[in-house]
Amino acid sequence: MTYMPERPEPEPASDHFLPAVQFSMATLTGWGLIWLLLQENSLDGDIVLVDANIRYRKAVAGRPEAIASRDKLSGDLDRLARGSKARIKLEVTVGQGDEVGAVFTGTYMVLPGQKHSAE
Repeated sequence: MTYMPERPEPEPASDHFLPAVQFSMATLTGWGLIWLLLQENSLDGDIVLVDANIRYRKAVAGRPEAIASRDKLSGDLDRLARGSKARIKLEVTVGQGDEVGAVFTGTYMVLPGQKHSAE
């Protein structure tokens, strides 16, 4: 989960940039979850976003949060452990509390890191 600084009620002039901020926030949250999974499994790899889609529902006032969870993730890190690239697909919601402002779906490739290329 990541947070954005709190913002007041949406204003038409500031909403111009909100989709870009939500997309960036969701992308980094997904990347962070994959990075944590690599750390937990003692794996090394370069995480690259290769495809993404975001559906905007509405602007979110206050302090938006981006949430990624393992139950909305699919992929196989076993391939990375064997020295091959791994594909991970996940979903991130951006909103506040029960209010969803956007839903991001990203596909990331994890390329074997230096440990595998040196072997």
